[in-house]
Amino acid sequence: QARWALYFKRFNFKLKYIPGGTNFMADALSRLPQYQSTWDVIIQPLVENECCKTIEISNRLKDIDLNVLHTHITQDEWLKKNPSICAYKNGLAWQGSKLYIP
Repeated sequence: QARWALYFKRFNFKLKYIPGGTNFMADALSRLPQYQSTWDVIIQPLVENECCKTIEISNRLKDIDLNVLHTHITQDEWLKKNPSICAYKNGLAWQGSKLYIP
């Protein structure tokens, strides 16, 4: 701050506060950042139904040939280099609640 004070000392100017509503020349740097969209706050799920999610995942897994997937998981170079990234359940690699597919 002292460095800026020394820099601006050579100029002759006055600072004048103008409220944001009347300041038509305001730019993006003079505004507070909007980190969260108001739509994110308004749109929220009404009901969280874990049962439906479980059924949806299990139906998807039936469509995948699990033996082929297991074979590729055991041969995957990235998983061999990063074994602690995934948790292994029933021969499948999981990253949190997501199934890792090589």
